Amino acid sequence: MTVNALVDLGSTEEADGFLRWLGRILENAPGPEWLHPCTP
Repeated sequence: MTVNALVDLGSTEEADGFLRWLGRILENAPGPEWLHPCTP
């Protein structure tokens, strides 16, 4: 679910929490290659 969808549903606290969480991930990422999704 995207942040925009959460806001559309009225879940602004959840959207804000997601963006804060994502910000922490990006601050600590050693590089862009670390951000790709894992594949089995």
